[in-house]
Amino acid sequence: MDKKNNEGGAYFIGLLIVAVLAAVVGAITGIIVMKMMGTNQKKPATATISTVIKAVIVPDGKLKTYMLKGGKEVIAIDGMSFKVGSIAARTEISNHQDEINDAIQTLFLRKEKAELSTVAGLELLKQQIIDVTNGIIGFTGDRAKYGVQQVYISIKSFASVE
Repeated sequence: MDKKNNEGGAYFIGLLIVAVLAAVVGAITGIIVMKMMGTNQKKPATATISTVIKAVIVPDGKLKTYMLKGGKEVIAIDGMSFKVGSIAARTEISNHQDEINDAIQTLFLRKEKAELSTVAGLELLKQQIIDVTNGIIGFTGDRAKYGVQQVYISIKSFASVE
């Protein structure tokens, strides 16, 4: 009878060891899965400081006129500036101010008053200014995001020069 008791006890101890091992393996697996998946807690938002880098082409309040297509009308610009993606781009804009002004003047010579009087026409002009300026300062392709990103133009008026 003692032999049956010993066999029953050994069987019980074996079962207990298997159960403990299964619990330990399950706990370790659960911890690993939780670490890999992360938690549902949101990380606190960190404050990001956004710096706008600006390059001025025509200072606000300093009227600059550009001749339009046909030479019979001009546009008076009260201010023009660029939002750029890097200080290097702003420096290059300063270094190439004459070339940029010449390119912008050429763009205006291709435009008519009717084109510049619409939102679509003005947006097209702004994109052309971005493209020509980034080409002059060498911020094209992958580097374009560090060049001119936006153009701000303040149009004062149109006038005839006849």
